[in-house]
Amino acid sequence: MHYPADKETLVEHAKKKGADKTTLEALGNMPKKEYDSPAAVTEAVTKKK
Repeated sequence: MHYPADKETLVEHAKKKGADKTTLEALGNMPKKEYDSPAAVTEAVTKKK
């Protein structure tokens, strides 16, 4: 995975790598923006709403 990457790119990459439903849902619930690192994705996925 190359960064920066937008939400759609991250979801598509996860699908291609065989991510499970829970992971895909978590990625799908992230804000639509560009992420500059895996840490930024983790923060977005784990952030409480």
